[in-house]
Amino acid sequence: MEEEDWETTREREEREAREREAELQLTGVIERLAQDRDGRKFLRWIMESTEAFRPNYCVESYPLSAFKEGQRSFGLQVLGLCAKAGCAGVLFEEEVADGR
Repeated sequence: MEEEDWETTREREEREAREREAELQLTGVIERLAQDRDGRKFLRWIMESTEAFRPNYCVESYPLSAFKEGQRSFGLQVLGLCAKAGCAGVLFEEEVADGR
């Protein structure tokens, strides 16, 4: 296995373990949010406000395009956590009139 100059195998393994643990914790947070009406509303708001399902390239402004792609990337990361938590479907469900 080839090592990067800046990171030993041990350091890489430790970093990857921390990343897995953080993802596991965030997946748990997403699961809890998806169980609650307000949490689902919050997750849908993230998807809408980050425009995760729309390409955001702006011909007139590269900086604006970069900013919008960063927003979109965040939304897609949240979507990925929802998928890992098994609750991505709630993002596409419509809230019924009685608030469920």
